[in-house]
Amino acid sequence: MTSGLSLLPLALVLGCAHADLGGTRGIRLDCDVPEANVFVDDYYLQHCLRWKDRPMPLRPGPHRIEVVADGYYNWYGEVTVADGGFARVEVRLRRSLD
Repeated sequence: MTSGLSLLPLALVLGCAHADLGGTRGIRLDCDVPEANVFVDDYYLQHCLRWKDRPMPLRPGPHRIEVVADGYYNWYGEVTVADGGFARVEVRLRRSLD
């Protein structure tokens, strides 16, 4: 059984009570590898494909973004979300040499 308290840190990152709620601020993620995993402030927020056609609502302030996919180098970035509007974050992953 999962406690509702476990959702609190994620809600603080997203700036809402539920991950599926829209918002008036956050980022628009443009990623070239749809199956890549997205982490914001060390919280897993599903695959890039999840955010392809919808904005990712985030609370105002700085956020650390990591995008990870098998066969690619990890991508890291930082973005500061303003009180209103959406920042565009472009992620282009490079194939690893393995």
